Amino acid sequence: LFFSPDFFASFVSSIFDIPQLIRIYSETFRITAETYSQALQTTESLQDLYYELYNRLNEIRNTYGSFFEQLLRGAIDAILIVAAMNFFIKMSKTPEKISLSAFLEGFADWWRALLAFLWKYLWIHIWMLLFIIPGIVKIFAYSQTEYLLAEYKNLSPTKAVKISNIITRGYKWEIFVMALSFLGWEILCAFSFGIGYIFLLPYRKMTYINAYHAMLKDAVECG
Repeated sequence: LFFSPDFFASFVSSIFDIPQLIRIYSETFRITAETYSQALQTTESLQDLYYELYNRLNEIRNTYGSFFEQLLRGAIDAILIVAAMNFFIKMSKTPEKISLSAFLEGFADWWRALLAFLWKYLWIHIWMLLFIIPGIVKIFAYSQTEYLLAEYKNLSPTKAVKISNIITRGYKWEIFVMALSFLGWEILCAFSFGIGYIFLLPYRKMTYINAYHAMLKDAVECG
């Protein structure tokens, strides 16, 4: 349900660092233009140009590297989550045994998961700029997007985000409390060297999915 807080911190800081990024690029191109002709004359000046450009590009990488790393990690997580939800949603609808192929079939929707991730977090980031709290609220509002994508194969990513926002109305606090209720189990699993997650993860996923079914049913009944 949640995305790494480091991602939001990186994104927000990146937004305010855009003027700095423009300045770095401008100075890099200026240095290149002014010193290129001089650099051709001696080996020493070529080395100076190389190190100057290297330092500038390294500054850009340090400023924005963590943000794009978090972005890539989030995109991969979104694809895996939709695949997992495809498995668990099928499990929630039948008492029969579900094979691993249900999980693998979920990867066919990788492009929908990726687009939904980009669309969802674009809006979360925009809301995060409004003093953080609205962005946190939207995390819960859009938390059912992956479940909708996994269950309804013809649903577009943007429509899934919109429907998630609708069905979570009046339930955001309950979603937060539900997620918080697993904190104690998380701590116990940490002391078990991760072995406890074998039992906790399926239980937690099915809890979330049952909550999703309940919210969706309530939204349909209420029109």
